[in-house]
Amino acid sequence: MVQHADKLSVNVQGSGAPLVLLHGWGLNQAIWFPIRAQLAQHFRVYTIDLPGFGESNWQQGNEDFQHTCARAAEQLIASIGEPFHLVGWSMGGLIATQIALDYSTYVKRLVCVASSPCFVARPDWPTPSTGNMSAMPNGEWPGIKKETLETFRYQLTTDFRKTLERFLAVQALGSPAAREEIKAMRALLAERPEPQPEALVAGLRWLAEVDLRSALGALNVPSLHMYGRRDSLVPIAASAAVARYLPSSIGHSSELHASEQHSSCQFDASAHAPFFTEPELFVQRLQQFLMPDA
Repeated sequence: MVQHADKLSVNVQGSGAPLVLLHGWGLNQAIWFPIRAQLAQHFRVYTIDLPGFGESNWQQGNEDFQHTCARAAEQLIASIGEPFHLVGWSMGGLIATQIALDYSTYVKRLVCVASSPCFVARPDWPTPSTGNMSAMPNGEWPGIKKETLETFRYQLTTDFRKTLERFLAVQALGSPAAREEIKAMRALLAERPEPQPEALVAGLRWLAEVDLRSALGALNVPSLHMYGRRDSLVPIAASAAVARYLPSSIGHSSELHASEQHSSCQFDASAHAPFFTEPELFVQRLQQFLMPDA
């Protein structure tokens, strides 16, 4: 079933506890379709095209990160009518984190996949709300080089379609099945209308500028952070870095510690899209976190 709430395209499949899936930059909700049927056996799965992507329109004000998060959250809340699990991949994880911070009453559990509260490599480590600066490590915050994002932003002004192709290649870099993944993502991207240039520009600006590190101390819903060991966009070192900002200690392993308030896991064979490279393991770990008593 497809719902169009204020022209944001939402697709619903399955039954059970509501589970919302947010896509990343340049793509659309179709990126989740390969694993949707598996998830729909246990959940009522909501996939959404974020503003300016797929079949969702771009409106004035959407260039503001907080505005876009609020638009998506309020429409999901109205549509679903009860608290839901929220999963965000890459840029979608940044949006999901902001929604969980602002609408914690409605978010049961948060899952960030190959995402970070601060995507760009930076020399500074803001003081987390649960610690002090002296406890922080030296060295650069692990993330995308600023020059890399600047290159993508420049390329958008010349040929945004080629820029999307390059981005698909970068996020598959390191995956043992990179060519197959790029081909599959390209096909899924083509299933829905191409992204609007304004959304692409705004999304890259968010990745370059949004910094939620200090805000993580206020996160009061259980969270799981999933990382690809071969990811070149969100390096595996981000796992330990993000853990320092969460309100309680985080368990990290190649296995999942579902009993902890905030946990993480890594996918050894994956780059930026573990749900593509290791789909069965991804679904297994996601279910383990979302259904700990099953």
